[in-house]
Amino acid sequence: MARHAPCRAFARGALPALERLGYRLLPPRTGRVAAGAEAEAHLVCPRDLRRLPPDTDAPVILLAGRRPPRPRPGDPSAVATLRRPATLGDVYRALQFALEANPRRVPRASITLPARCASGEGDFPGAIVSLSEGGCLVRSTRPLSSRRRLRLFFPLPESGLVEVSARPLYHARGHLGLAFLDLADATRRAIAECVEQVLLAS
Repeated sequence: MARHAPCRAFARGALPALERLGYRLLPPRTGRVAAGAEAEAHLVCPRDLRRLPPDTDAPVILLAGRRPPRPRPGDPSAVATLRRPATLGDVYRALQFALEANPRRVPRASITLPARCASGEGDFPGAIVSLSEGGCLVRSTRPLSSRRRLRLFFPLPESGLVEVSARPLYHARGHLGLAFLDLADATRRAIAECVEQVLLAS
């Protein structure tokens, strides 16, 4: 990934978190970027569009200010335009949709949190081993016979105990995949902050 933008174009913690998610970010260079032709994507500010190789086929993600700039003749077209400072979630989502055949909308982090599931089949304990705003992976030896919604209780380090509704997606090898349903905004923000903190600390 070629980064043609200063650190201040990104929200605090976004760049190291992207590295921990597996994205190798080449730092800004002066003049024409030698590695640009081999980059998978370009994260670029409007004033640096001219530095991109003219024959690049890699997707361009534009980090703009309050108002997106008007395209100039010869500028490569951007697959996404993000407002500065660009958050981890926004950059991750743009990279996923630009590069992946099956993109994820939000980043996820490996984590260990105690959890309790409650459904029509009773209550049972488990442990969350992977978490994102969209759902989680719960280690549990108890399979569910239906995919009806259930309630999931788990503690977040900075927010305390949260309760969410979730829909079981699959149960395999002692793990239950859950998709969160109708998250409250405050809960969504708390989960996103937890994921980002884990990525920064790992």
